[in-house]
Amino acid sequence: MANTLKFGNGQWATGNGTALAYNDENSNFKPLPFDFTRASSGTTVNQSGLIETVGSGLPRIDFLGNTKGALLLEPSRSNSITYSENVLLWSTSGTIIREDNVSISPNGKQTASTITSTNVSTFNNIRQNFSVSANSTCTASLFIKKVQTETNYLGLGIVFTGATTDVAYISFDSVNGIARNMDSRITAILNVVDYGTYWRLEATATDSESNTQVEMYVYTTLSTNGTTVSSGASSIRTIWGMQLELNSSYATSYIPTSGSAVTRVADDCSQSNIPTSVINSLYPFSMYVESANIGGNRFALCFINISSTNEYFVIKMSNSEVQFDARANGTTELIQSGITINNGAKFKVAITMESATSGKICVNGNAVVSKTNFASQTANSNIKDLLLGQLRVAGDTGDRLPIYDANLYNTA
Repeated sequence: MANTLKFGNGQWATGNGTALAYNDENSNFKPLPFDFTRASSGTTVNQSGLIETVGSGLPRIDFLGNTKGALLLEPSRSNSITYSENVLLWSTSGTIIREDNVSISPNGKQTASTITSTNVSTFNNIRQNFSVSANSTCTASLFIKKVQTETNYLGLGIVFTGATTDVAYISFDSVNGIARNMDSRITAILNVVDYGTYWRLEATATDSESNTQVEMYVYTTLSTNGTTVSSGASSIRTIWGMQLELNSSYATSYIPTSGSAVTRVADDCSQSNIPTSVINSLYPFSMYVESANIGGNRFALCFINISSTNEYFVIKMSNSEVQFDARANGTTELIQSGITINNGAKFKVAITMESATSGKICVNGNAVVSKTNFASQTANSNIKDLLLGQLRVAGDTGDRLPIYDANLYNTA
């Protein structure tokens, strides 16, 4: 198979406004630069396992949980928490001791905070409050240091108020990294990510009572059943990087704040007018991508006419199933793989368009679904652009998948 375009797979060359792909056919290396934009800074996990800030316009190569790295592509999101690393500036309830900058945080600096209850007679907590639209979906997250103490539980609350009260209580075991829903009013979607010496607890909850306020609570005395006060006086919890993303159904990378909300702008990575030396006729062709399911309905790799919303071939994730859409001339043909990818799991997928009426999909090397009766996807010379991690047009606001490896072939 002629491998005409390679991107990633541990080979990363990035610069301001660019990420490099290449063609190494016949040992003749040809650079194929992709345009990259993000009009803000963003964070990523470097090869040392530390969270670092990457400047505006620079691609983020993320090494969380892997050694080869992935191009991190995310939609625009805001952290509404005004002081993400300073618990002294949060509101409090009950009797609680707060200290800032007392422990090494996931960025390798001494910026983590501690919260400690002096008694257990009330639901001791720190909190911040925000306005939201009615029936919003919000995602709260924070980093919690892995500890070995008798009282190793920390509570997280997402509390909607205004019309009535809608509450999600989460109890988190910081020794074993286990999160549990503790209130029946809202069942939060929970995710726990391992950051070495820290866990990141992520919780998404949706209001059902037309409330217009939301509060993020961090509890030191919430019991494991979520409804009573627990023991835990003098037990220290070390936390960092608190984040609340309004109108969002999953957590994105950490956005640091210090005094006001901060927005990270969307990442866009694309190549327009792929050279004819790479691919000079539409059929046959093949696409390959390695990515990961990080929740939601998202897009991995799109071969398109960048000026149209109706001319594309796309590998996507829909309800945790890998799928392929062919839409060369305004009529969509869908191939469903039947393969479900667990949240957080990596996957590899290849698709082939053998002709205008025949295509197939292969997931993780062991499952092939073919379709030979497409409504004719007549060769379209306008399809000559490649988008990574998103669908249809550069600058869209849709969800994106990370890219570990991507390839375009000029054969089946």
